[in-house]
Amino acid sequence: MNISSDLGLIAPDQRLYKKSGLMDHEQPVKPVTYSVIKSGLIGLTRYLSTYWNEKNVRCNAMCPGGVENGVPANCRVGRSLNSKSIPKVWTQVLEQMLPWPIVLGHRVVLRHPSLQD
Repeated sequence: MNISSDLGLIAPDQRLYKKSGLMDHEQPVKPVTYSVIKSGLIGLTRYLSTYWNEKNVRCNAMCPGGVENGVPANCRVGRSLNSKSIPKVWTQVLEQMLPWPIVLGHRVVLRHPSLQD
């Protein structure tokens, strides 16, 4: 099980990283390398899922959305996952997937409950 990010699936919202009082050209951004690496990890997972298929090895990637990491409350988007709950969520997802499904190279997207359809 690889751990990627929702930013391997979607582009980051650069507005989340803006700081007041800074000129536009001085504003921090989410580096492009982060999205490239997370997208690459999803691609690697897909590749490995077909490469190891005959050996009955299952490869999937989890793609959590935003995770709280000590950012001040006024800077959060209000829908981040709690970092302490992530291992519990991953365990529950993995238990629901057992016995491993036939689906290979799947992306398991973890979103905050407020974003559920």
